[in-house]
Amino acid sequence: MMILDIIITVSTDLWNEKVRVEAEKVKSQETQLRVTELKKGPVTIESEYDEIFASPCVVSLAEELELNGSNGIILYCFG
Repeated sequence: MMILDIIITVSTDLWNEKVRVEAEKVKSQETQLRVTELKKGPVTIESEYDEIFASPCVVSLAEELELNGSNGIILYCFG
């Protein structure tokens, strides 16, 4: 089984379920999806400042997900 993570690059779970539903429509049966928002960072990405503020949080979460078995990561809506 392949684990594919989708990182919502803001610190709100507002988009998680919508993204999960759409991704489930196109994934293979052998793929497990995990959708995760940032635990810390901006609530929206509205400017270069927000992108820079979120970047270290995104990298940290990606490293954590890799340690937890992720085979691939998609960044949802990052600048």
